[in-house]
Amino acid sequence: MIGYIKTKYIKETTNTGKVDKLITYAKSFLGRPYKSGGHGPKSFDCSNFVSYCFKHIGISISGSITKLGNTTSHMTRIYNLNECRAGDILLFDTDESNNRKIDHAAIHIGNNQMIHASYTAGKVIISNLTDYYHRTFVWALRSDKI
Repeated sequence: MIGYIKTKYIKETTNTGKVDKLITYAKSFLGRPYKSGGHGPKSFDCSNFVSYCFKHIGISISGSITKLGNTTSHMTRIYNLNECRAGDILLFDTDESNNRKIDHAAIHIGNNQMIHASYTAGKVIISNLTDYYHRTFVWALRSDKI
């Protein structure tokens, strides 16, 4: 026996179109300079980079690293980096003090990679999610709007 479901009754769990648009837009800033407090588009700090890119796909989030880390509206927290997927906002405690104080943000782009405005590199770059990032990961935010 074969059953059929009308497509109007099927709801996708993710909007890959929005995720693709987010990642393509974020990649358009590769090489732009890192600047503390930079709001874009000429320069960015990490949290303002994330906020700027999400605004492009119609999702308004704070550019403040503190406020971004505490965002709960339309966001789900994910506590395991291995469960993250493209379009998730990754939050880190990069000073490795284990106080879980968020001081860095990035966008997961799939394939075990993220895009971010890197203080160390001095520009927007793509990085592999290495052991360092697994060690310093605090949580991720997943928007229910994408």
